[in-house]
Amino acid sequence: MQLTNIILKPYLTEKTYTKRADTNKKYAFLVAPKANKKTIALSFESIFKIKPLKIMTMIRKPTVTKLGTKYPGKTKLVKIAYICLPKGKDIAITKEEAQEKTAKQPSKLSINKKAKEINVNEFTAKEKNEDENTKKTTKMKNNKDNK
Repeated sequence: MQLTNIILKPYLTEKTYTKRADTNKKYAFLVAPKANKKTIALSFESIFKIKPLKIMTMIRKPTVTKLGTKYPGKTKLVKIAYICLPKGKDIAITKEEAQEKTAKQPSKLSINKKAKEINVNEFTAKEKNEDENTKKTTKMKNNKDNK
């Protein structure tokens, strides 16, 4: 089984949103039914670049459902992994969370542009001073040569 095929998708319910709001930051994911905790940890680390503190798994067995016919149906077998993150670490699962994270962080490009503008202005000021000094010295030399 490949590491990319172990974590299938995030499991978003009211319960998982409250667990994410806690201090321990527990995230829930639907995982492959045959995956164990070690492979789940490896795949999570390869995807999000964060080593999880603790992983708890839960298997929801199939249940019989009525479909309105004489043949009953069954739900799918689902394995859910609750992953605890270390303190201070956070991940963005939905697009909205990712956009909020990027909006909070100052972009590096704007900082670099400001730094470049400051450097350019400093260099232009230095060049002006050097140009004025060279003009003065050349005038003084010309005056001495004329005398």
